[in-house]
Amino acid sequence: MKTGRLLKFEREGVSVQAYFYREGKALHASVFALEVGRAPAADPLARFSAESDLELERVVRAFVDERFPRRA
Repeated sequence: MKTGRLLKFEREGVSVQAYFYREGKALHASVFALEVGRAPAADPLARFSAESDLELERVVRAFVDERFPRRA
C-alpha cells in the first residue's frame, strides 16, 4: 500500500467511504458514512487495524455489508 487509498461503497441513501492508511508499520482503516441531507461526521464511524492490506480490506468489507446491507 502506498500512502493511502479510498474504498467507496454506495448504498441506498448513504455513501460509505473507507480510508486505508499506514502509520509506521501498522495498517489502519477509518470508515465514514455520508448520508444524503446530513452533515458529515467529524469522527469515523469505525476504525480497524490488521496485519495485512488484504485482511484489512476483508474486515472493512464485512463491516460495511453487515452495517449497510445491499438492497435488491
